[in-house]
Amino acid sequence: VGDGDEGGPPNCEAELKDLIGAGKKVGEELAMLQARVEDLGASSELSRMWRLVRNQQKLIDSEFTALNTKFAGTFREVSGIVTVTGADHISDVFLGGEPYFAQCVKPTEALHPLFLETAKALATAGITPAALDCSAPLPSGKTIMQRFFAGKEDKDPLFFVVANKQPPRSFTVQNHVTPELLLSVAKNATAAKVQVIETQEDLKHRCLRMKQCAVVVHDKNLTDVQSDMLAKIAQKQRRVAIATLDLRALKFSLEDALPPKTALHPRIVFLQAEAGKAAPAPKGKAAPASKGKVAPKFFGKAYKGSEWDEKSLVNFLDALSSGEQKAVRLKTAPAVSRRKSEKEKDAKVKAGGKSKPKGKDSGTKSSSS
Repeated sequence: VGDGDEGGPPNCEAELKDLIGAGKKVGEELAMLQARVEDLGASSELSRMWRLVRNQQKLIDSEFTALNTKFAGTFREVSGIVTVTGADHISDVFLGGEPYFAQCVKPTEALHPLFLETAKALATAGITPAALDCSAPLPSGKTIMQRFFAGKEDKDPLFFVVANKQPPRSFTVQNHVTPELLLSVAKNATAAKVQVIETQEDLKHRCLRMKQCAVVVHDKNLTDVQSDMLAKIAQKQRRVAIATLDLRALKFSLEDALPPKTALHPRIVFLQAEAGKAAPAPKGKAAPASKGKVAPKFFGKAYKGSEWDEKSLVNFLDALSSGEQKAVRLKTAPAVSRRKSEKEKDAKVKAGGKSKPKGKDSGTKSSSS
């Protein structure tokens, strides 16, 4: 790489001229060789020469591919776009929880001009602009396209956004799309949200399926300050899903294991799900045939902090999500069920022909203890 004219930016003019000259020379030699091919007839020399030509073509193609890959990678880097390669990096994009806006593109292909124009704004908004080859195979043997975008075509530039451990959302860019619109779509699609658990299915899909989540239980409306704090924590803790659960409407299987409720202290439990593994076969015996999926394992740990403090809550989740602290194995899977209303309780009592006990003389204990 040489210096530019009159102190300008460096350039590769000398190398480019040599490459053009070599290309012309190769072209001339190939034309001369092509004219001699029929002279070789059916001799063994025909087969040998053809093999050597194919080998040279592979060598030249390989060198050009390496050069183009270097150009593309460097251009992406200076444009602020991350090139995603390797199983660990790919896994982090799709399963890590952090926000990404990416284009499916081969290592030597150019990126969409609109993507290049929006890349810096995406990064400023906390969304990583990335490029990855969606035809590359995963450890499972499937390609990224087959695993995450089955049925989609990669003829047009394919983009996707992914965040918060949610499945990626793919789309193509139309001609009328502006950088401002693209940025708005990316920000809305990757926004961290505090989930609300209202059913057992909600607990499963909005919490446990995320592998790591924090459930905030409450028996009265959260204050604006508390809600805002949870929203900020969800933004910082993308690897941990944040969800609320109202004990006025639901029973939570772990609520008795949480610290006693007070007006100022948060009641939060960190939950972690791990895929179950089949027990190894006894020594010298064949492994038994699988009879469906092995039940997952669940772990939990309650927050013991004394007040609503954003830093303390973030540190609590950081320590557990990173493995610095260990959660306790739960005997059963966390569960929620609908709590009966007072009207339903009264109806049940009347249906049984009994009067509802009242006062201290009833011999019952208060359920609020």
